[in-house]
Amino acid sequence: MNEFRARLSKIEYLKSKCSGILLYNADGWSNPNFFWLSNTSVNGWLWVPFKGRARLFVSKMYREEARSARAKTTFITDFKAVLREFKGEKAGVDLLHLPAAALSKVKSYVSVKDVSEDLEAARAVKTPYEVKQIRKACSITAEILRSLELPRGISKTDVLLCRRSHTSPRITEAKLRADIDWEMSQRGLEPAFPTIVASGKSIATPHHIPAKKPILGTLLIDLGVRYNGYCSDVSRTFGSKYKPLIRKVIFETIEPLLKPGARAADINAAAQNALGRYAKHYITGLGHGVGIAVHEDPSITAKSKDVLQAGNVIAIEPGIYVPGGIRHENVYLITRHGAENLTDF
Repeated sequence: MNEFRARLSKIEYLKSKCSGILLYNADGWSNPNFFWLSNTSVNGWLWVPFKGRARLFVSKMYREEARSARAKTTFITDFKAVLREFKGEKAGVDLLHLPAAALSKVKSYVSVKDVSEDLEAARAVKTPYEVKQIRKACSITAEILRSLELPRGISKTDVLLCRRSHTSPRITEAKLRADIDWEMSQRGLEPAFPTIVASGKSIATPHHIPAKKPILGTLLIDLGVRYNGYCSDVSRTFGSKYKPLIRKVIFETIEPLLKPGARAADINAAAQNALGRYAKHYITGLGHGVGIAVHEDPSITAKSKDVLQAGNVIAIEPGIYVPGGIRHENVYLITRHGAENLTDF
């Protein structure tokens, strides 16, 4: 079974409810389901019937990008021309990623069945091909971190950062982020999300925007690359006094729980309990799925109803959100018998 058929087989049960799947992508990575079923991230529409060949509808300006699509390409100039092709069809529509302005027009041509949750669930279990892409993305992330020659201790950090800065006594958060993003671009890749570099007090802010200020004290880097459409997501903290505690939480509490059948909410609770008196500074969920989207199913949070399955790829990130705190994020593949750390570096 080829890769496209393997993916379509995951949602084939929907053929009793609709004749095909109709998806819209605004451009880029706005709709991961579009890429999942087409292998392209162009702006356009995708029709995936349960009988027959998939069809991609795009402007001629996307002629070259459309060559990679697992679909027959039709060039269009009119949005309504797409819908006229399927007038009267019963279509599974990804309402989660469909602009509200387009929904009313879609409904005037086709009978709509919302399949958003079905597509998200199907993507949560990766095929061997998808695992290979994520594994490579994680490997490249390791290369980038090593290329920066980041140290293990804070005193070495100060020495290193002074050496790397040619114009000032200390490198800034913004400059270090630029260095990291440059390493990605040299490999022909793009960030999976805006790279985070935080130091000192800024570590208490989960999505800190790197500032033009010298790096002093504890240093945190949160980065990911996109490789062949698939993401990595890794956090590392240097010079934090909380590192021994976080390592204990990861290796003694979390990792033994990562296996098929484990309830996501239970894993989150166990991690929080293991943090002891620092649990009050644990202000995010423990983790999330990683794939075409950097945040996807399953959700590893207190209120999650998800249960881990073999084939899930998840990012796990216990943290203590205080000045000089810590976040350590690994990516794991859930296997039939446990979990494999794809970021064991």
